[in-house]
Amino acid sequence: MGASFRPSELQFRFSETAFGDDGRQAFFECPALYDQPENQLVFDAHWLDGRPNLGNAVTYAELCQLCDRLTSELELSTGVAGRVRSMILTDLVKHANFDSVAHV
Repeated sequence: MGASFRPSELQFRFSETAFGDDGRQAFFECPALYDQPENQLVFDAHWLDGRPNLGNAVTYAELCQLCDRLTSELELSTGVAGRVRSMILTDLVKHANFDSVAHV
């Protein structure tokens, strides 16, 4: 999301006296609240409308490989192989032959 992407608020379940504010506010440049019901990093909703930039090249490459692999797996289960499999499993009483499979 770029260099300006940061939470607008930090919320911690523990008390400030338990661990101290060891630079969280300075590092994230936002308020840190303690004794909260949940640990949360709170972000402004406007980030949902933004377009990511300055992404990590390694993460992008890994994500592309993962998407390609999942797409290939999906094609195997939903393409011709998926239709043939479905035809065979739908009616096990009828034995599939090459002619019936060829028409799929």
